[in-house]
Amino acid sequence: YNLRLWLWSMASRKTMMGVGITLKNVPISGSLIPILIDKKGIENYLAVKNNKWRPKMLRQILLAKLHRATVKECDINYNGSIKIDEALLEASGMQEFERVEVFNITNGARFSTYIIKGERGSGMVGINGAAARLAQVGDRIIVINYGMMDDAEMLAHKPRIVILGEENKIDSII
Repeated sequence: YNLRLWLWSMASRKTMMGVGITLKNVPISGSLIPILIDKKGIENYLAVKNNKWRPKMLRQILLAKLHRATVKECDINYNGSIKIDEALLEASGMQEFERVEVFNITNGARFSTYIIKGERGSGMVGINGAAARLAQVGDRIIVINYGMMDDAEMLAHKPRIVILGEENKIDSII
């Protein structure tokens, strides 16, 4: 039932955006379920297993990592988030407003938040809002983000790992 609602809502959204989407009823677990078919075909949404259509299994996979960033600022009165130098975002492929996990190497704290852009070239990594209680200026942290991929996408994917040195300058990209 939830799959059916999701598919119909996706079809409505994509149709409104002018993308060529069609619906087709496919037997899933003994019921006819409407599914989306786009230019790439049905396999984008469902997979065949034992001659039955099943939703594709997606796994959370590491997309990018900023390794050993140094916290340069903590602002508990800010609305929340982690501020990251725009150049570091570009190097890692992370995006503004994207959810990230933060691991504080110095004290062991872990939290999730979202990214806001910091000034390009500043080396800024700042912890804001309530999370500022979990870090101090000078702490070393790891910032990672994940994405959902199916098995085929995973085979072609390689995460971007950005190793940072002094003043959050890029030492290497793995």
